[in-house]
Amino acid sequence: MWAGAPKSRVFIAGSRALTAALIGAVFLNAPIAAGATKDPVPSGDTTKVRSEGCAEGTSPASRDAAVADARRNAVWLWLELELELGETPGDEFLPLLDYLDHYVASYRLLGVHPQDGRTCVELEVYLYEWPLRADTAALMFRLRASPPRIAFLFIEQDSIEGSRKFQSETRVSKLFTDAFREKGFTIVEAAASASRYSERELLSVAGAGEAALARYGAELGADTVVAVEVTLGAAPDPKSSGGLRAKADVLTRAVSTATGRQHDRSRGQAETDCANAESGFGFALPDAIYKVRDRAIVGAILSARSGPGERLRLTLEGVGDFVVAQRFAELLRTGVGVADATVVSVREGAALLSFSYTGRMGELVDLIEAGADGLPKLQAQKVAGSEMVFRTAPRSQGSP
Repeated sequence: MWAGAPKSRVFIAGSRALTAALIGAVFLNAPIAAGATKDPVPSGDTTKVRSEGCAEGTSPASRDAAVADARRNAVWLWLELELELGETPGDEFLPLLDYLDHYVASYRLLGVHPQDGRTCVELEVYLYEWPLRADTAALMFRLRASPPRIAFLFIEQDSIEGSRKFQSETRVSKLFTDAFREKGFTIVEAAASASRYSERELLSVAGAGEAALARYGAELGADTVVAVEVTLGAAPDPKSSGGLRAKADVLTRAVSTATGRQHDRSRGQAETDCANAESGFGFALPDAIYKVRDRAIVGAILSARSGPGERLRLTLEGVGDFVVAQRFAELLRTGVGVADATVVSVREGAALLSFSYTGRMGELVDLIEAGADGLPKLQAQKVAGSEMVFRTAPRSQGSP
């Protein structure tokens, strides 16, 4: 474990250029960004975070350890602010720290401060934001008790006529909804919005900002609203092989229905030569959608971080074996009201499990303490809010 949470809360949004990382890649598996260096001039998709770190001792090795601690704390601070946690992130996010070099682009040392036999440093850390967002979203999706419910709002604009129309069943909606369903989302059907709102009202919602989008999604029972605005246009182009140049512009916004916060705003543009506008749109539109689809998916997950039921964190002190931790997860799944029990990590002689629960806490404690054949006996040490801590019970005299 590292020394303390970051003290500084400075967070400066940086550039948002597209990177090659995709949410569809194997979760936390392949490298998706360059390793970290001390170069203070990063390139690519970065966000700047100021953080602190400390380590015992005053040697050069202590300074290196303090720098490593500050790099970890920068990721922790980004999580706290990006997800609006209001507190230090829970241990369910620990797997991200195993891939720290994929997220830290570079850093700049701002100061070194000896404190009571310890070395503390202040860093300006540049984080590759897109890989961090994508992997955070993938982890959150795995830990959810149920898939997020997504409500779409599709608006098409004609760049020539200047008209705007609400669209429900079109090639645009199919490309988006198919991609989201493939990832495991639950889609609020278009008929649900059509039955509640007129086209004029939907156009008003789309242009009124995040608060209106959040209310729209909440009324449909969605966790997140993804608003998609498509602008199509074609114009004569003497340099075009077909005589026309068709263009597609796709703007997506992912908004949380719980907070009204916009977690992603992305734009994809594409154009192509064509003989007629319709055929040109057939090529340009899917290309433009492809450029924003994965960012919209990540934004939708970050917007819908709260699932049904209360999400609990269970620490099993003295359980340092992953197979044993898996068996405890299987035990939890036998309980009424337990969903999506997952082993988050096993390190330093303790296992961390995460799951959703809608039942009575006393019944859950009884289930864990009763255990199962072949599992070590556990005793409750702490049950408060979403935190549960159990410790392996000491063996009685004469036990094998």
